[in-house]
Amino acid sequence: MKRAWLFLVVLILINISFISSAILFESDWSNGTGPASNVSSSCSHPTNWAICDGGKWRSVLLAGKAQVISASNPDDLDFPTKNVLRDQPFGIQGNNLRVSGIAVPSIGESIYYRWYFRFVQRYATGDQGTHPIEDGNGGVAKTNWFFSIAPEAGNTTWLAEFNVNGNSHNSANWPNTRFKKTGLNKDQTYRFELQFYRNSTTIFQLHVRIYHSNGTLLFDDAAFLNDNGSGSLVNNYSLNINNISEVGWINAGSNGGVDGGDDPILYYTGGFAVCDTSWCGPYNSTNQSQNQSDTTPPVRSLGSPSGLLPYNTTQTTLSLTTNEAATCKYGTTANTAYSSIANNFSTTGTTTHSQLVSGLTFNTTYNYYARCNDTANNVNTDDYTITFRISHGPDFTYNWNDWY
Repeated sequence: MKRAWLFLVVLILINISFISSAILFESDWSNGTGPASNVSSSCSHPTNWAICDGGKWRSVLLAGKAQVISASNPDDLDFPTKNVLRDQPFGIQGNNLRVSGIAVPSIGESIYYRWYFRFVQRYATGDQGTHPIEDGNGGVAKTNWFFSIAPEAGNTTWLAEFNVNGNSHNSANWPNTRFKKTGLNKDQTYRFELQFYRNSTTIFQLHVRIYHSNGTLLFDDAAFLNDNGSGSLVNNYSLNINNISEVGWINAGSNGGVDGGDDPILYYTGGFAVCDTSWCGPYNSTNQSQNQSDTTPPVRSLGSPSGLLPYNTTQTTLSLTTNEAATCKYGTTANTAYSSIANNFSTTGTTTHSQLVSGLTFNTTYNYYARCNDTANNVNTDDYTITFRISHGPDFTYNWNDWY
């Protein structure tokens, strides 16, 4: 009996160790509220305790107005965290929090990032020259990627942009220098998740997801178009690594920017995390990323249509359900890995998934193969097959006596 208990305890300890080891860095600014120091840029300075989240961040460059505030008082900012970093850039420096020592992925491995973000600026449009999140040790020239924003005309929406620093506009890799998603709402909190996959010593791939703060997947790779709109991140572009050692650094706040004057730029950031084995997933109050213990791929069911469809059917809607939120893809070639399937269901990201298919012809059998990926990056490794057949058409019976 004692041996059984010992074995169980060992298994629990191993599991806890595995879960926590996936989180390389996490900051929720829960150590207090208050403004940054106006006399010191050191995270060791007592008045920077809140900004640096109790010393989790190693250095800080303060050129604007930054403070940690409650996420719910006086306004409900719709963050899952207790506190948020409120940042108002000023001049060209911004307010830059930085930490080093993050493990650099080996070839064939990934590193994942998560942050909650809310952007407020009423009237200005155009690129504000700010990049709130980026890797690297100081300055855009040292980054491999950075997250940038630009308010859009109409004063209600903004553009999220991921810049790839190793792909110059003057290089043969143009137009894959940046990937943009337009139409994000001001005064709305989003959860951003990013995957940096290292293909080789010099090449990486970038994958992005944007969630509603309630956890609903809103946009994925297909929504992020390249410079001239000829492709998106779903194409798995080979992107140039600028400096692989800079992946070991991460920055938050506002790395550069302009002064908004009477219309100040305001960023709210919370629930920041860096993970090494899977997508970080949503933040929870225990200061752990929730999805690290989920190791089960989505269960698929209720595939439709099936059986025999009328001969004059030229289009139909594929559909299936999953037991958890997931992103599903479909194809016509069996045994294709999820990452190699080109087509996302047009409606996906929750537990119901659907896609209109057209160009169907009579007397033909169709097989579509679906695989899904949940928010913890658990991918189906087998096909879920949706099979149906279009009827051969009406039968015609001739009375040959009618011809005579």
